[in-house]
Amino acid sequence: MSRTHTTPIQHLARFLLCSAIIVVELFGIHFPIVNHVGIHLPVPAAVAATRAAHRVHDTDGGIYWPQGQALPRFASPEELDVARVTDQPGDLCLLLATLQGLVNRNRPQIYLEEGQPAEGVDTWLQSLGIPYIMHADPWEVIYKYIATARGVIVYDPNIIDTVNVATTMAGLYDGVVVSPQLLKRLTGTTYNMPILADLRGKFSSNLQADIWQVKNLWPLASHRLLIGLLPTTPSRLLGRVTTYGYLRDYAVANRAMVFWFSLQSPTQAALFRQVLAGVKPGTPYLGWYDKEFRGVRLTSSYGVYTIAADYFSNLTVFSGVRAPSLIQRIVPTPPLRNKIYLTFTMSEGDNFQYVQHTMRHLWDDPERGQVPLNWSINPLLYDAAPTILNHYQLTASANDYLVAGPSGGGYVYPSNWLFSNLNSFMRQSSTYMRKTGLHVVFILDDRLAIPSYVSKAYSDYAHTSGILYNWWNPTSYTTIATGNMPVSTQVTATSRQEMLNAIRLSASRWNRRSPLFLSALAISWSLSPTDIKYVADHLGPNYVVVRGDQYFKLFRQARGLPAAQY
Repeated sequence: MSRTHTTPIQHLARFLLCSAIIVVELFGIHFPIVNHVGIHLPVPAAVAATRAAHRVHDTDGGIYWPQGQALPRFASPEELDVARVTDQPGDLCLLLATLQGLVNRNRPQIYLEEGQPAEGVDTWLQSLGIPYIMHADPWEVIYKYIATARGVIVYDPNIIDTVNVATTMAGLYDGVVVSPQLLKRLTGTTYNMPILADLRGKFSSNLQADIWQVKNLWPLASHRLLIGLLPTTPSRLLGRVTTYGYLRDYAVANRAMVFWFSLQSPTQAALFRQVLAGVKPGTPYLGWYDKEFRGVRLTSSYGVYTIAADYFSNLTVFSGVRAPSLIQRIVPTPPLRNKIYLTFTMSEGDNFQYVQHTMRHLWDDPERGQVPLNWSINPLLYDAAPTILNHYQLTASANDYLVAGPSGGGYVYPSNWLFSNLNSFMRQSSTYMRKTGLHVVFILDDRLAIPSYVSKAYSDYAHTSGILYNWWNPTSYTTIATGNMPVSTQVTATSRQEMLNAIRLSASRWNRRSPLFLSALAISWSLSPTDIKYVADHLGPNYVVVRGDQYFKLFRQARGLPAAQY
């Protein structure tokens, strides 16, 4: 589309903003951050003091985040400018994502079509129902909104962790992140952007940049959420690693610190612990780790829960578009007979990016709905992406059943939590499970059996009919844990034959005198509804496949337990 020429207005806005900055600096309202690497950035003293003292914010621009709400909600978008960057260099995606965070902080207006998502580049855009203007040239969006930024922050390609340092700065100082290659264009006559900080040559190593960020930026950043992102990612377009956007809009909008600490490095692991010690239990960590199990164990030990989201696109938009949460369809439970009852669950539902991308692709499998199947999902989508949650609720068949987790309202290993923190986490999870109509919870832990205090916490607070439990167990069995809580330990499989073998091994102990209850976890990166139907079709007449709610209702009936109370 043609460009709208608004250059005079942009220059006037920037002139007024810069004039205001000069005036307040003359009167001492700003003070500089000065340190051994020579980076000077003016920060409003009053704002800095407030953030350091409280480390939280209830409102910031159009963001609404009261205490007790798990994740922030953004203002409702009225119209979106859509930039397609599926085939664009990573540094341009990074620039646009940081600009998106600044703009969408007040009201979502920028939407990025990035990468090659499994569901298609515009699938969710069409589902949002928000009017939009498509820009084939992403520079049109930059031209329209660049006046929102105070200036540019240049990262150092030779010290790649400065990508994350620069992203943190962008949120704190209302800037956009640029590569040296884009710097000339942004500071040229068309855009005339000032340089807020140039990180080239400021650090001798990635570790020095990380330490500097924790010392100088972490005290000023929001302490209500943590963002863990690799500074670069492999690019199929360029055939090499490159910078990227994705979750960085959310980090900038919420003034969060963006970091990546390898848990294989003792020094970086110590930095990670320092950051975790600075937040309250119940804080979300969005992003990922270099080692999943180490990362989830570490964050769980501090009462921090994980939301895998490093490849989630446009979270600042999805957190603003409203949609109702629907009650799941109730279906009749088959009569209890002397059979093997089996329930299948798709993995990965805690993972925001999976729910946005791969799950939407799996959901469109033509065989979905042919066999009862549980779909794990994160109830915190109620805050973060109501339209995504609503889509699955609205289009679920009678055989599709949504379950919470793992392991409730966020990915945790419950046995690694302090008991008091676990109770608090379960209270929050319970609140969001009720809001989203989820009555079965799927737990991942790093023990083969669920500890009694963990089952008690879920029994006391989750108000669930049962627990699906997993730690790559060799066989499935269902028991009654503390608090009369049914717990079904799952077998896990990544292929059809592996799934059939694991189920048959577990069923080999059936005495044929009473019902047997088995559960199985399908790894969603490898298996689909078509695969589950294949497995179900090859089990034989002694098996009855049911949804998770039916499964625990039948188990309770077989064991004489009271019906679940929601």
